[in-house]
Amino acid sequence: MIAAAFAVAVSLSQSPPSAPPVSLPPSLAKSINTVRPVPQFDGWATPMHSDADAPPPRGIVYRWWTIECPWCRQSLPALEQLRKDYASRGIQFVAVFHPKPPRPIAPETIAADAKALGFNGPVAIDTDWSELKRLVGAPSGLSATSVTVVLDSSRRMVHAHKGPVLFPSSDRSKAQENDGFVKLQQAVERIAMRKPSSVPVLPKG
Repeated sequence: MIAAAFAVAVSLSQSPPSAPPVSLPPSLAKSINTVRPVPQFDGWATPMHSDADAPPPRGIVYRWWTIECPWCRQSLPALEQLRKDYASRGIQFVAVFHPKPPRPIAPETIAADAKALGFNGPVAIDTDWSELKRLVGAPSGLSATSVTVVLDSSRRMVHAHKGPVLFPSSDRSKAQENDGFVKLQQAVERIAMRKPSSVPVLPKG
């Protein structure tokens, strides 16, 4: 249960981390609190579906990933649990596939890989990493491209995790990974409690 994971995460976040806090590189830090463009992805392996009964969108979380990434194998299940937990509260989660090296890959293969890693939500395709660069300035200054960003309903970036990995854990040797998960969920919770904006936040799927 995500509530139990969050309780463990909050508790651990109050104890000394196993490593110094990870600061954001300048290219990503300068994007915080700025309105970001609507992504123009190359396509969708698993499209977004509009639902007339869905709550008004309050925000969106993007996580870049690739099948060869060992940290994505650890992070995507945590993102999937958050996706399910916040779906009824107007928060959308999108796993953005960016192949390494950049090259075309069949959408069916990408969709199957995402499911194999435990993610069942929308999967966008960023073949040449152009949207990664446009939204967060990556890969300049980043040690990893598996970044996670949170945009509110006005497309303002309210949180970013520079990667490569985050997930809830009670293992003190994984305190940094746990801290990344805690801060992500706290950012999502804050925008889930806000009144939705009239500004379009979701890309077309």
